[in-house]
Amino acid sequence: MNTIDTDTLEVLRNSTCAIDTIALPNVTLDRKQYLAVNKVLENLGGKWNRKQKVHIFSEDITEPWQEVLETGQYEAKLDELNKVYNFFETPEGLAQRMVALACIREHDIILEPSAGRGAIARVIRDQYEENELQCIEMNQDNAMALGIDGFNVDQYDFLDTHDVYDVIIANPPFSKGRDAKHIIHMLGLAEVVVAIGSAAIEYRDAPVYRDLRTLIERRGGSIEKLPTGTFKESGTMVETCLVVVNARGF
Repeated sequence: MNTIDTDTLEVLRNSTCAIDTIALPNVTLDRKQYLAVNKVLENLGGKWNRKQKVHIFSEDITEPWQEVLETGQYEAKLDELNKVYNFFETPEGLAQRMVALACIREHDIILEPSAGRGAIARVIRDQYEENELQCIEMNQDNAMALGIDGFNVDQYDFLDTHDVYDVIIANPPFSKGRDAKHIIHMLGLAEVVVAIGSAAIEYRDAPVYRDLRTLIERRGGSIEKLPTGTFKESGTMVETCLVVVNARGF
């Protein structure tokens, strides 16, 4: 169990719970405070809804919510997601940049695999609401949250799909070479791929990484090292890079 700091607990106690939603108090929170509050709510299963301006839950949250307020503690379920699924949400600024680099066209069919809670998908939907957007997410809780947020989502391992897309934008899992395996698979399914990977993509000598670098070079793509701490707000200091492959040539 994780203990909630005093300031965060005070914000939570001034929030309003209504069965399957929680509304934060009408006060301005700085980014650090909001992230602390949001972490508790997401570990309880909540998903922020911009339109309604509340966190929405897939079930009655009343009893778990009361327990959190009484004990000042919560179960860090997302920590397990991080370990098993390498779930570290894409920061909004990076998601915005990735979508811009994809140069999406009017009728493109777009995929976000390993979509997590939809950080990239939300940017795509906000900017290209007329385009067909599909999410794939293996974790049941994340897939449910995506569905609640109105996304088309299939729950299975992305590596099992052979459907073809115009554009794939992704932040795949990193461990055990999964980032390289996933990006190689993406390159077999779409003309345009914009994906986050571990910095190991640039230098590691394992066959899967060598194969990926060769494929990126053949397709005229690029690998850009991202600044240290890019994912700090998401809970990890892992070094990352950005892979961009655009077979359209623009």
